[in-house]
Amino acid sequence: MPGVVLGYVLAGNPLFDIRALAWALFGLVFHAWGFVQNNIFDYEHDRKDPSKAHHPLMTGEITWSQAVALDMVLLFVMVFGLMGMTLGNPFPQVALMVSIAFGTLYNYRCKQTLLGPLYITASFTSLVFVPYVAYSLTVSLAMWLLIAFAAFLMLFQISVSGYLKDISVTSEVNLLRALGSTLNGGELKLSLQAELYAYTLTVVKSLIIAAITVIVQTSTWAFVAAGLMVAAFLVMSGDLVRNGPYEHDKRVKQMSLVEVLSYFALVFAVEGVLGWQGVTALILLPMVWFMAMNKIMWNRAFTPRV
Repeated sequence: MPGVVLGYVLAGNPLFDIRALAWALFGLVFHAWGFVQNNIFDYEHDRKDPSKAHHPLMTGEITWSQAVALDMVLLFVMVFGLMGMTLGNPFPQVALMVSIAFGTLYNYRCKQTLLGPLYITASFTSLVFVPYVAYSLTVSLAMWLLIAFAAFLMLFQISVSGYLKDISVTSEVNLLRALGSTLNGGELKLSLQAELYAYTLTVVKSLIIAAITVIVQTSTWAFVAAGLMVAAFLVMSGDLVRNGPYEHDKRVKQMSLVEVLSYFALVFAVEGVLGWQGVTALILLPMVWFMAMNKIMWNRAFTPRV
């Protein structure tokens, strides 16, 4: 949702208007659609994973057919809602179709192929383009940097955090294990290749934030705030991939913190476009949504039970 709103704003539109709210809702519907579809495609895998035993499909709170029906409704609302917002403009429709295609490919194949992180990255970067190309076909440098940040953020979340979260599930493909990492007797040992991969993604994210901050000519205070967030997610990322005792819940909390701090860094970096009111809104509102959905789905305020 925040990436969609930022795509809208970077196309030259104001943050505080009804269209920005409509794009935020569009982003939430896309997220809900992808979440439900992922649970549908992963049904047989999740039945064998104790950490997924609380999922509604696993507990019987919702049937498989009900989940499929819900996902089709969300897809319908998303596609036809976009048509209504863009008044026949084909470019955002094309971007959405690309995003849906790669998202579906990820949900269908992520347990069988190491290309999964690339599929979901392509899906989310295409999604950020949807609101932008609805209003502008000249892609600014700031927008390219936003796309690059979204790409490296997704790669880290899926191919580092996601695979680390599921490293104990030996029936699924896992990049960290493919690179030589192991989990034996509750002790995590990441290979040198896996550590270099994780650190490279993290450093590139921080460099993109620095470039965005310079490009949008943000204030000194925003520059300092973005720098502090970058420093924090660098430290947390290092702690996340640290070798030693593996506690699933603790690692999930660290993953959540890395994601949140990375997002905060981005929002502070674009203060020159958003203004301080916009920065405040894009920090508080997603956090309220994040905590509300965690409470509804997992009965936790800050971290999901996955």
